[in-house]
Amino acid sequence: MIIIEGPWGAMQSLPRSNVLDIIKKHNLADDFIIIFDDTTLSISLRGTDKRDKNNVLIENWVDFIKVSINGKDIISKITPVWHNKPYVYTLEAKKGDILNLYAEWKKHETKD
Repeated sequence: MIIIEGPWGAMQSLPRSNVLDIIKKHNLADDFIIIFDDTTLSISLRGTDKRDKNNVLIENWVDFIKVSINGKDIISKITPVWHNKPYVYTLEAKKGDILNLYAEWKKHETKD
């Protein structure tokens, strides 16, 4: 799951949160984000909010393999995350910027 906070993706002046989990079954996201106002974007990479029958959060780890924005690597080695232990990246963006976000991930592999 990729959560991006900031004023992007729609003609509105208020910041909002959006979740990208594009092409989820292929564990790949490749999408453009259009910035509508000068802002600081906060990009949070995390596992899904998975809960048991008692509504207790389960650690659902994901390994991000590669994440880049406009070709600049943000993650270039396996980085494990789960919902409550995300990898957070912030960047300054200007009105009119078009950001290409690319991400690859897979189910977390444990080492026994």
